Amino acid sequence: MIDILDNKKGYIVLILIHRLLGVMLKFAPIIVALAYPVMLFLFLVDILYHYDKGSRAGFYALYMVGYEMIYRMAGAPFSWELGKYSCIILLVFGLCVGPRRGIPWIFLFLLGLLIPAIFLTEHPNPERLNNMIMFNISGPLSLVAAGLYFYKRIVIREDYFRHLRWAFLPAFTIIAGLSVVANVSTLVFTSVQSSSAAAGGFGPNQVSTMLGWFILLVLLYRINGDKITPFNWLDWVMLFYLVLRALLTFSRGGVMGSMLALLGAVAVLFFSSHGFRRQLRKSLPYIVLSLAFFVGVFIVANSITNNFLLYRYQGLNTTEVMT
Repeated sequence: MIDILDNKKGYIVLILIHRLLGVMLKFAPIIVALAYPVMLFLFLVDILYHYDKGSRAGFYALYMVGYEMIYRMAGAPFSWELGKYSCIILLVFGLCVGPRRGIPWIFLFLLGLLIPAIFLTEHPNPERLNNMIMFNISGPLSLVAAGLYFYKRIVIREDYFRHLRWAFLPAFTIIAGLSVVANVSTLVFTSVQSSSAAAGGFGPNQVSTMLGWFILLVLLYRINGDKITPFNWLDWVMLFYLVLRALLTFSRGGVMGSMLALLGAVAVLFFSSHGFRRQLRKSLPYIVLSLAFFVGVFIVANSITNNFLLYRYQGLNTTEVMT
């Protein structure tokens, strides 16, 4: 299933399907939510059929992380934490059916540290107790599963960049969804506070963080001289909308987090890889152009918000702006 992206036409079809799901977020959200467990089932079948060839379980888990926000925006009819459960299931299943590897004891030790919390948590309502435990432990458990799966795992560079495109597909859904649920033309900005309306009625911090993840993916490909979509122009169009929508949430964490993650990765590669330093010098004109691109998007976003975005990043509060 993951090999569909190797075919340009297949990739375009997947993009169109995900854009359609985004539009349906407004008109038929239950279908958008149903697509989540359906994809989980298809991923499990594919992992089993190919014995987790190319570490596909890990890339499918990244897809589920990206789609989780859309699933929640659609109402999360099955379970609010289905995204974390899905990642755990995919990664553990990949470990079971894939090639045998050594056991990373450090993550099993971390798992052992989590177990006492299950038995020490108390609440008179059994249902509430179960929800409390699962809500607080599902995140750490997904990290343990990721550690067990990815620890010292070797992934061929070609497979890495081919398969990571799966993780970007939900970006088309969330951009299309935000465009119909919270169109820019309908947004009104009257303060410097985080905008739930610009985030489609959902938590601006969560939406901004997810958009920041997609921004990071695009930049990862561009820095390595590759494209994450079938077309170069589509890369830039998606980057424009991702940055724009992230800025309009007024949540600085997602945007700044993605930038810091990128700078950290570039710094590590710069000092550890001579080939990367050489490539970075050749790409200097494109880096300058990219910086100008980001400044341009910020100017556009600031114009839409009547300068409130600039005030937000200057650290001013609404009272200071109004006086």
